[in-house]
Amino acid sequence: MAPEADTILLGYGLCSQAVVDLRANDCTLVVPKVDDCIAIFLGSGAAYQEQFGAEPGTYYLTKGWIEAGDSPFAEYDSLVERYGEERAQWLMGQMLKNYTRLALINTGQYELERYRAYARCTAERWGLRYEEIPGTDALILRMLYGPWDGDFVVARPGEAISYLDFRTTGSRIR
Repeated sequence: MAPEADTILLGYGLCSQAVVDLRANDCTLVVPKVDDCIAIFLGSGAAYQEQFGAEPGTYYLTKGWIEAGDSPFAEYDSLVERYGEERAQWLMGQMLKNYTRLALINTGQYELERYRAYARCTAERWGLRYEEIPGTDALILRMLYGPWDGDFVVARPGEAISYLDFRTTGSRIR
C-alpha cells in the first residue's frame, strides 16, 4: 500500500492543458499558475510575459533541457539519419523560422559554463542571437514552503483543476 499524502505539489504549469480535469481525491493539489515550465524557471508568469513582450521569438534552454536532449537542436542528428541532410535542414528551418533568440536561463543553481558553451554553439549554428537571462527558484521555493497565493492553483480534496483556474486572478484557496 502506498503511503498517504496530504498535499501533492506538481512542478509544472498548465502545460498544454495536461492538468485540466486532474482531480484531488484525498489530498490537496498545488500547481504554479503558469502556462509552462519556462515561467517557473523565470520565477513567475509575469516574468515570462515580460520576456515574451520584449522578445517573442525566443527559444529557451536550461541545464535540464540540455541534459535531457529535449529540444529540436538535440534531434537534428536523428532527423539527418531519418530524412537526409537536405530535408533535415529544411525541417529545422521550419521549426525555428519564428525564432530570433536563444536564451539560456540562469537560475544560479548550477555551474553554467558547460551549458553556456552548448547554448552559444547552438545559437550560432542555427543563426539565433544568444543571450543569457536571469532566472530564479523563487516560485519553486514558494511552492515548497508557501504561501500558496494567487500564483498557484490549489485544488482541495474532491475538486478538479480547470482551465479557468489558470486564467483568473487571485487564488482559488477557499
